Amino acid sequence: MTSTTYASFNNSLEQTPHGSVHCAVGVAGCPNGLMGSVPVAALDPVFYAHHTNIDRLYECWLKVNEPARLPNDSGHLNTQFSFIDADGSTATRRVSDMLRLSQLGYAYAVGGGCPATALVAQAEGMTMQGVTMSDASSDATRASAAASERAIASAGQTKLERGVTTVPMSVAAAGMQSLSATAEPLAGRRVRLVIDGLKYDVAPETLYNVYLVKGSTREQVGVINFFNFSAPTAGAHASHTGHANASQFEFDATDAVHRLGIGPTEQPSLVFEPTTGLSDSAPEAAAALIKPEANVRFDSARLVIAP
Repeated sequence: MTSTTYASFNNSLEQTPHGSVHCAVGVAGCPNGLMGSVPVAALDPVFYAHHTNIDRLYECWLKVNEPARLPNDSGHLNTQFSFIDADGSTATRRVSDMLRLSQLGYAYAVGGGCPATALVAQAEGMTMQGVTMSDASSDATRASAAASERAIASAGQTKLERGVTTVPMSVAAAGMQSLSATAEPLAGRRVRLVIDGLKYDVAPETLYNVYLVKGSTREQVGVINFFNFSAPTAGAHASHTGHANASQFEFDATDAVHRLGIGPTEQPSLVFEPTTGLSDSAPEAAAALIKPEANVRFDSARLVIAP
């Protein structure tokens, strides 16, 4: 809820709770079962409760500063989607037709369970969480932003074991010195964990909690889910892929870095812990669900400081 642009909010919401809840509810994880597979998720009645909540969270976030937070990229706003209406007919709508609840003819109860506006509004002076882009960002703008990032630690090709996987990160000394610039949350810079080239051979049927670790202390930075790996490449759900074609995950690690006290002399690690996504999940039980041939792996992981 601290994100201040649509792009960053959408990126965060799409990962958790959206995709992670789909996979936690889905039979045998993702992309399996009903809730765990994009083409058939709406056949599970809980789909509607889940997506109503996603809609509610968007409304909570939007009303903090609606003029500044509405998407404004014309290509996005003019994109059309087709739906099956209640009477079985096909209805076509533009994104611009569905930006506010007032356009859709309903509202949530007063309060709506939103975080206190005053608390959320404090984030207006902060940089956004996740990708530092606006909706109108072009590929060239993204490349420029990536070039301006400073890597502070990285890891190469890694295979996730069926149990808990610990991945030591190689530290970039010059980059680590930049942590002094992030000592205050409002300093205008964020630390992100970027995992590229995530893939598998067979659906692992589990999720992974991702932790940043220093010594014996760890802080969770996110959850990897495989819901969007099931998205088709064409058709009504073509834009539902997310995570750079479902192979890149980005997490805001700023708070974790602060709480762990990671400084220029530290060597952090990443821990990937299997989970069912449910509150009573144990790593051992979740790991037992992973098929031996899953071969979950990624090309690289890096901690970066964005300007």
